Amino acid sequence: MVGKEVAKLVTTLGVADKVLLSSFDPFKIWAAVKENPSLVVGIFYKRKMWDDLVAINVTKSEFGDLPNMRQCVTDAPAGREFMNVLFESGALLKSTGGSFVVMDYNIFNNKNYSNETFQTFKDNYRNDLSFGAFIIDNLVLSDAQRAADEKFLDLLIANDASCLVTDDIPRLLNKLGRNPSKGFANKHLPTLLVLYAIVPFFWLLF
Repeated sequence: MVGKEVAKLVTTLGVADKVLLSSFDPFKIWAAVKENPSLVVGIFYKRKMWDDLVAINVTKSEFGDLPNMRQCVTDAPAGREFMNVLFESGALLKSTGGSFVVMDYNIFNNKNYSNETFQTFKDNYRNDLSFGAFIIDNLVLSDAQRAADEKFLDLLIANDASCLVTDDIPRLLNKLGRNPSKGFANKHLPTLLVLYAIVPFFWLLF
């Protein structure tokens, strides 16, 4: 019902062409697309989706109810390898009619989750797919930790990530060579911002 109601809301408000819908739950995305097929939708991936083996096997049995996923679920191995199949094939994205993927930035090119991530996007997904990363909780990191994860930001920017989701707005604006406005002067401002490298959309998370 969540996906359906969100789709109804953005349609009624007349902003369906200005909104991207995404969720960790593909059933919400599927329901939204059924309500309004013109919506632009995507999938979120987090590390826990690979790490929690009990949840993975439950997920595997449930995902067979998504469009055209029964064969994939039947043929794919269990455990972490199932998540690898979903990610590397793009099956989950295709099943929900998605056009973008946003992942925890620690997943990118991490051998525990998805080796050669950028090459996977290039080789196995449709040409019109865009990808991005969420880089949350930076405000609670120490200066040393923040310095260490700069390499991930550099990697994402160098590989043309289409969106970056963060709670540290000034840092990302500076990284992209944009001057933070006075409204973002306080680094502790609890704000979530999505910066798009190509097209400015409103982002709706549910």
